[in-house]
Amino acid sequence: MIKSLTIFKSTKGFTRKLYHHNNKDVTFEFSPDINIITGRNGSGKSILLKIIKTHCCIDDSTYPTMVHPVNIRKGFFENDYYTILEYINKKLKNYKFPKSKLEWDGNIIHYLTPEYFSPSNMWDKLDSPYKFDNKELYGIGDVILNFIDNKSKGENVIQLLNKINNLNIQYNEPLKDVNDVWQKADNIFQNWLNSFSKEGKPTLLIDELDTNLDLDNQKYYWDYIQYLTKKWQVIVISHSIFAFKKENVNHIRLNEEYFNKIKKLKI
Repeated sequence: MIKSLTIFKSTKGFTRKLYHHNNKDVTFEFSPDINIITGRNGSGKSILLKIIKTHCCIDDSTYPTMVHPVNIRKGFFENDYYTILEYINKKLKNYKFPKSKLEWDGNIIHYLTPEYFSPSNMWDKLDSPYKFDNKELYGIGDVILNFIDNKSKGENVIQLLNKINNLNIQYNEPLKDVNDVWQKADNIFQNWLNSFSKEGKPTLLIDELDTNLDLDNQKYYWDYIQYLTKKWQVIVISHSIFAFKKENVNHIRLNEEYFNKIKKLKI
């Protein structure tokens, strides 16, 4: 579960530009249930999710699993490795994110965007050099069918939502019977995992999955999000009017004036 994210003031104006906090540190607090990030285009909504997922050592997999040893070795043909925290800080710096601090209990996190579910992305996943015993969101049959069906984007989203409850909420077990390169990387990863208490919920980071849904399906989508909070903490980005009208949730308002303006609209 994500507890809070602090973004420290940036000498390059990053925080001023995206979050309009007069170049001060800004902390976003998250509830254990529904957290809705709202704001105008370009206000920094997706970047907030990307900063969170980077802090949790996620690349483009469905959930954080063992880090690929090629990534955490400090050089090819070397036996020196980054720690997980060194590796995370390296990624944050490479992505030119502002300096930030995440409070997180170490529970599993899924990062869901419409792009993740594209067929080409899934083919890349199937072609990965090492296969883990993970519960994948798609099987190979689903990937092939996705190439040949004629479903709209909205229909595909509805199909995907039905699969979210099957997402894995556990990390991989420690590896066995692998060479010493994989074993070393796995040991580093498992030691990092064991440093967390894991007392809260797993988390879903959802970036505008409802963009292509018609209005009545947007309503069903938000009912479904509510249902998911029995099992998940949800941090979701949305432009839907239903997001603004949602009561008893944690609204993370990147544009306060814009939020109040939209909330007053009648539907």
